[in-house]
Parts: sequence; C-alpha cells; structure tokens
Amino acid sequence: MTYRTILVHLGDADRFQPTLDAAIQVAEAHRAHLIGIHVIPPVRIYASVEAYVPTEIIETQREHYKKVAAEIGKTFESAIKKAGISGEWRVSDVVGQSPASEIISHGRRADLILLPQVDPDENFPGPSSWSEQIMLEVGRPVLIVPYIGATRDIGKNILVAWNASRESSRAVFDALPILRMAEKVEIMWANPPAETDGELALAGSEIANALARHDVKVTAAHGINHQVSVSDELLSQASDKGTDLIVMGGYGHSRFREMILGGVTRDIMQNMTVPVLMSH
Repeated sequence: MTYRTILVHLGDADRFQPTLDAAIQVAEAHRAHLIGIHVIPPVRIYASVEAYVPTEIIETQREHYKKVAAEIGKTFESAIKKAGISGEWRVSDVVGQSPASEIISHGRRADLILLPQVDPDENFPGPSSWSEQIMLEVGRPVLIVPYIGATRDIGKNILVAWNASRESSRAVFDALPILRMAEKVEIMWANPPAETDGELALAGSEIANALARHDVKVTAAHGINHQVSVSDELLSQASDKGTDLIVMGGYGHSRFREMILGGVTRDIMQNMTVPVLMSH
C-alpha cells in the first residue's frame, strides 16, 4: 500500500512555496504522480464599495488571477522536473461556484491531498481558508502544511493522536504508507476522559499491535495533563519528542453543521507547528 496519486492545492501567490516543497518531498518518497491544482478565486468585492462594480474592474482582477495561476504553474513544473517526478498542472476557473468544491472534486480521485494551513494574517477569506471545508468533505486523507513551512524530513518521527474514535481510526489506517516508512511512531491518547483511564493500556496496545503487523515501528503511550487542552498537550508532546508529523482524526460537530470544526481540530489547524495528516 502506498500513495500513487497526490494532489496539492497551490493557491496564494505569496504563500504556496512551503506547501509545494512538502508535496515534492512526499511525492519523491512514495514515487507518486503529483497533481498541482490552482483554482481562480472569486473576484473580491468589499462591502465598502457600491453595489455596482464596473465590468472592466472585474475583468482586470480576473486577468491578474490568471497571471498568478500561470506563475505558480511555472514554478510547479520547474520543481517536479528538478525532482524527477511525474506530475501535471491544472487550473480551474469556476465562476459562480465554490472553489473548495472544485478542489474536493479533483481530490476524491487522489490517494492523498496536501493543503496549506489557514493563514491567520489573511484579512479576507482566501485560498488557505478553503482547507477546513476540503478536509471535512473530501473523504480522503489530507496533509496540512504549516504556513511557516516544514522540515525536510516529514514522516520520520510521527505522533499519532488516538482516542479510539471513527475519525482517529480512519486517520491511522489512511496514514499507513507514511507510518510504514517512519523511523519512529508513537501512539498517544492525550487527556483521556476519567472513565477511560482503565482502558488506556488495552486501547493503546491493540492499535499498536495492529500497526506492528503492518511493519510499523510503533510504541504506545498516553499524556495526561488536565491543566491544558488536548490540542495544547498534543502540540507540547510533539515539540518535546521532536515530532515532524502528527496524524489525527478531523472532527466536525454534527452532520448539519460540519463546517463548525471540533475544538481540538480547529485548535490544531490554527496553531500547528509541524504538518498534520487528518482524516474525517
């Protein structure tokens, strides 16, 4: 089992490079075909302007977006050529439709999707803000890359956030191609509910044994520090252990409000310092 088709979303002209670098690294490791996609974003119309916007202004902005897409595509094609991997560049122009939905459509035909972390300095919802919706709706594992970038060794030392849920189980097995290549994998249940304390050893050992049968070099542990949130405990443990990738389930509150992310998921997506592989 490996990743043979990887999709990477390259959106913001000023911030796509860390995501591209990570995608190249993962594609090299798995000898995968790398598809780069850029979606022309909607024309930005601010609330302070008049309701009527001249066609010329809209077209000028769209031409700018097309130029940005071409520049990112040139960088992508140069990068895959230098790395010696197969790939292709796609640009989608979806006037009047959801850009995230277009990426989701392409992503459902890939083994893995790489997305940028939401940019906290973005004062207008842009390409990085689509990552949350994509993660929740695409049905494929997504690897989210911090906007500050990633190390050259993604997936050598992995921390798996485990809580025996459907989402965490799916994330673990979706991540198998990376887990099998890792030098060290640690399964951790951070701040479990009190009623599960007696089950920690069994839960951790069972999933560890299941991964070991896939030749994963794995150990099990749990972190209990109820003075901090689960997300803070995970990020703290990741920092202490020199983790270069976190694997975890991605959560939404309900079927009817999936765009409202679970607290741990949102906190990790906002504050991550290393790449995070999520499945929902």
